[in-house]
Amino acid sequence: MKWLLILLLYSCASVGPNYNQGGSHNDDMAMRSKIVFKEDLRVKNKMVSTRSSARKSIHKAKKIRNKKLKKYI
Repeated sequence: MKWLLILLLYSCASVGPNYNQGGSHNDDMAMRSKIVFKEDLRVKNKMVSTRSSARKSIHKAKKIRNKKLKKYI
């Protein structure tokens, strides 16, 4: 029973960035800005990599389609 209670308490932990890690209000605001910028940069990098991989797959599909549509006279 104790293990079940411990498991339930630890499994309900919040997920995501903790903005309130500073000792004062100014520290909290600085930490919040730092975390927001870091998450923004992470998401932007992920979008760039997703777009580049999508472009590669589209370019590859066009090459395959062009090879299939060639007509020989």
